This record gives sequence, C-alpha cells and structure tokens, in this order.
Amino acid sequence: MSKAIIFEGIPGAGKTTLMNSISSELNLEGIPEILATRKEWDFARSTEDQDFFWENDIKKMYLAKNSLKTTLMDRGYVSTLAYNYAKVVLSGCGSYSYLFYKYKKDILDNNLKADFYIFIDIPIQLSFLRKQRTIKKNDPWQDPVYLNEIRKFYRFFLEDIEGNVPILKLDGTCPLLKNVKEVQSKILSLI
Repeated sequence: MSKAIIFEGIPGAGKTTLMNSISSELNLEGIPEILATRKEWDFARSTEDQDFFWENDIKKMYLAKNSLKTTLMDRGYVSTLAYNYAKVVLSGCGSYSYLFYKYKKDILDNNLKADFYIFIDIPIQLSFLRKQRTIKKNDPWQDPVYLNEIRKFYRFFLEDIEGNVPILKLDGTCPLLKNVKEVQSKILSLI
C-alpha cells in the first residue's frame, strides 16, 4: 500500500538532502519540491500566485497517493499554508483563509492527507547560515520574523490540525548521518 511521507521544515533544515539520501538508500520514489519548470516556478514566485503553489502541492499528493509504493516528498501543502499564515499574521495580506478552505476541500475531502511527517526543526540563524542568505525584510522565506511565524505554524499544524498523522521530529542541528539512520528505521517500520 502506498504511503505519502512528507519532509517539512524551514529553508536549510536539510529536507532535500535527507530525502534524497533516504530515497536512494531505501530505493523509494522521491517527489521534488517543484514539479513545474524552473521558469514557471520563478514566475509564480515573482507574482505570488498561491493557486500555482497549491496546485503543485495537490499534484504531488496525487502522485504519492497513486504510487504503488511509499513515496517521499520534499515539502507539501503545509509549507504553502505556513507561508500564507505568516503573511496574514505579519502583514495582514495573504491567502491563508482561502487555502485553508482548499485544504479541507482538496486534501481532506479527497483523502490526500499525508501518512507521515518528518519535521526537521532548526534555529532560524542556522537556516540563514546554511542557505547563505542575507535578511530580506518582508520576504517570508528570508525574514527572521516571518520564518519564526512559519516555524510556529509547522508545530501548530502538525500537532493540532493533523495531530492524528504520525510525525518524527528531528533536531536539524544534529549531524545528518544520525538523522538518516533514525529516519530510515522509522520508514522501514512503516512499510
């Protein structure tokens, strides 16, 4: 039976690195963060087209749920919700209410909810260090104030909204090798 395992966390947490390592080691399918072309993705980011990002998330969930085996996914719908939640909280604009409605309609009504989460939590300072970014005010992925709200949203959503979905919380400051072994063990117990 297929299982959708989603890796979540702020930029620089190690989601992509960890997912790619584990999918290779365990011979599991990995779904990247971006299904569209880089040009389409960059255009959607520049216009902040949240429907584009949401549709990308839905396509990824359909791919995972229709797979014949366990699938690992780099980010999912929680990231899109978190981004919009932070925008609403800090700037008063964003599509959070609209996307939360779509979450109920597109995810819950179609049984597309994740089967398992791997949440890698890292300090915001480490995110900037790993991504070699500078602070960019009012950019949810590059402003520490926004990243703090996004981080809080992950915790709230994963524990309170989808609390019945199992979650493995990892300390992203630990060496990657330690996390690889722990995640592999957990995934093998699921499949």
